[in-house]
Amino acid sequence: MSLISPNLDDRRFDELMEEALKTIRNTCPAWTDLTPSDPGIVLLESFAHLTETMIYRLNKLPDKAYIEFLKLLGVKLFPPSSAAAVLTFSLTIPQNSDVVIPLRTRVTTKSTGADLPPPIFYTHEKAIIKKGELSVNVTASHCNFHDGELIGSGTGRPGLALRLKNAPVAVASVGQHDFIVGVETPDDELEERTPAIKFQGKTYRIWNETENFTGNSETPYIYTVDRTNGLVSFAPEIKSGKGDSTQILGNVIKDGREVRAWYTSGGGPGGNIGPATLTKLKDPIQGISVTNTFAATGGREQESVKNAILRGPRELHSLERAVTAEDFELIAMKSSGGVIRAKAFTKAALWAHAQPGTVEILIVPNISENRDNVSLEMLKTKENNEILSQIQHALLNRMPLGTTCLVNWVRYKTVNVKAKVAVHRGQDPNAVKQRVEERLYKTINPLPDNSEGTGWSFGKPLRISDVYDIILKEPGVSYADNVFFTVDDVPNGEITSVVEDHFQKNTWYASDTTTLYRTMNNGEGWEAVLQLTNDMNTIESVCLSKNNPGAIALNTKNTGEIKSTVYFSSDCGESWSSIADTAFEIENITLSQRDGIPLLLMATDVGLYELWAKPGSVPVQLLVDTENQDSGFYKVTTAFDNRGTQYVIASSQKEKGIYMSAAGGKTGTFKNIGLDGKDIRTLAIQIDGPRTFLWAGTTVMGNDDGKGCCYTELTGSDISKDGWSTINENWIGGSVKAIAFMESTVFAATHRGGVLSANMASRNRIWRRPNIRCGLPSRDTERLFQPVSTLAVNTEQSILLTGTPEGVFTSKDGENFTNCSENSFTEKVTLPETWLFCSGTHEIHVETDGES
Repeated sequence: MSLISPNLDDRRFDELMEEALKTIRNTCPAWTDLTPSDPGIVLLESFAHLTETMIYRLNKLPDKAYIEFLKLLGVKLFPPSSAAAVLTFSLTIPQNSDVVIPLRTRVTTKSTGADLPPPIFYTHEKAIIKKGELSVNVTASHCNFHDGELIGSGTGRPGLALRLKNAPVAVASVGQHDFIVGVETPDDELEERTPAIKFQGKTYRIWNETENFTGNSETPYIYTVDRTNGLVSFAPEIKSGKGDSTQILGNVIKDGREVRAWYTSGGGPGGNIGPATLTKLKDPIQGISVTNTFAATGGREQESVKNAILRGPRELHSLERAVTAEDFELIAMKSSGGVIRAKAFTKAALWAHAQPGTVEILIVPNISENRDNVSLEMLKTKENNEILSQIQHALLNRMPLGTTCLVNWVRYKTVNVKAKVAVHRGQDPNAVKQRVEERLYKTINPLPDNSEGTGWSFGKPLRISDVYDIILKEPGVSYADNVFFTVDDVPNGEITSVVEDHFQKNTWYASDTTTLYRTMNNGEGWEAVLQLTNDMNTIESVCLSKNNPGAIALNTKNTGEIKSTVYFSSDCGESWSSIADTAFEIENITLSQRDGIPLLLMATDVGLYELWAKPGSVPVQLLVDTENQDSGFYKVTTAFDNRGTQYVIASSQKEKGIYMSAAGGKTGTFKNIGLDGKDIRTLAIQIDGPRTFLWAGTTVMGNDDGKGCCYTELTGSDISKDGWSTINENWIGGSVKAIAFMESTVFAATHRGGVLSANMASRNRIWRRPNIRCGLPSRDTERLFQPVSTLAVNTEQSILLTGTPEGVFTSKDGENFTNCSENSFTEKVTLPETWLFCSGTHEIHVETDGES
């Protein structure tokens, strides 16, 4: 039973009158007329009524105190939110030029005759229907925009509070800023790249919103906002410690400086309307129609005080619970003195393979010494499993029901800066060099600064402009030139494998002989995710699952012994386990599945094997050829067709043909489907709508021009009655190293002809040779190109990646290639969302301005 709060005073009118009359009888016996008609009694009743009213208000004090306590805890009324919709603007008549859809174009519904006015949506951005196109999509919101509203002026004193004219502020339901505060600032007080807005001929510095003035903000230009009441508050002044010393918790706006706000109001559930209802342009554009294909969603009314009061205890309870990302991070840092920084995120928001409800906390070790110049080795030495277990235990009893929590160390990308710096005459070049390098080490740092800042931001790229800012802050520097970056771990050597992730957007993997690299931005930047520690092992092949998101495997060969090792990761290479060591050499592996569980198929020198993708598994040989059970295989591949048939196909060694199983590779289900007498070491399965084709690449020796590729259609348990077809016209590539498909075009990576392509939709199916200036690494006049060992394609984005002895090359058309694995950058170095930069070795060459 919950506690019942008693009234502070529970007397009513009758009780007050009875008490007053009793007092009269005891203190004034001469007053004998106590009837209601007596003037004294009338006055007494009036006072009793006023007293009862005062008691009623007094008894409201606990409710008011309760609300005030909730306010102290940070409980606020949820403001309304605005609905959003994607509008499609289409041409109704042909246009000979681009058609512009202006910013804030108003769109509404047709009148329904109801009392309420129809909702009006405003577009977020300017859009263009380019010549030759028929339509364009633009996001719009159901709200009113208030640009540069003057809400007050600075007083030069702390604790300034200003009120908006159009509260409450409507929260945006899509990715846009719903509230911006700008303070008038002269241009000479602004640093380069300081966020600011030009409005009515004046410059307004953009201040940052914060939850409270607790000193956790990265900048002193902060404010808080109560969106429901429209109250904007700036930093107050508090007394700190003993005595009369005070501290201002943020910057103070100078006297007379204008303060303006950019925000939205309105919103509410009235904007949640159905599809195809936003069809009326309030700002007509000739020749343009508009509609919303999908319903507008996200509109919500302002929270009631009653609901906020009911929600209050939950807010209080959450102080002991890890609910938000900040909760997880604070608990992680409070749980161990060995942690200086933490980042929490829901894995499902980043990874396609992640289970919903999984939260990962990445932590940075605390380094007290030499924090301004921390190295990767220093960070690694501070990492230990005890800290991980300590934080995991602290979070265990604070997590919401149904949440899984993982704690791991942050991963780092080492970057080196090189630049030439000119100093003013009279400056000591060596001293300037030292100070500039110290600035670089201090800024490009995963650890927070001792005095200010939070360290380099997670996932933030390092741009050339950042380095110029760092260098030019040094007073003795005149200018900086020849600035560029280098990184240590990139696939710029001899590439053995390139594979595309079918589930994780923009993600590819590439391997050289010792390291597996991953890019999550289509080759713009690479990071090492697995490095072999045994110098005798080399990576032979890499494969990704087409059925299980996150599943990736690779096999190695040992240069000193006949053995191989298989590694497996279920989380896109974030963690790895060695699942099997074999006493035979594995030539190639592929990932399949059985009953939803990842299953590895391995082509080896002594037969075809299967291996469950989990530690401790034992390879099991599949019976392929009853007469030659231990016959070796070069290549194995697998795929499901559109009818659900699971093919497993392997090419045998010693030119004994190709074997196929239409039963998922179960032992005893293989049959020879031809190409005996050909050396086949490359296989690929093409799914073309309802049809499925098998492609085989031939291998030749010496300077032979090669025999091209063979293909046949798979029809279930057999191949097409037409058998195998060969495409070899105009072939000059020698051996086929890899085959990939992009719509009707087949690409072949070759030993000496670069990347050849053939259009299967054409009547003349001949190979198209690359231009000598296509960008691929060249070799000599007879063998035009360096061997292209592997290739992979992303059909949706029309991207092709190839592996060569000089790194990974990318192409958007299959004809022109650029190196996407260089270790030197002149614009920016990218970083995965959950990684941090760590400084390597910065080299600054200093000379005096005016001297060569």
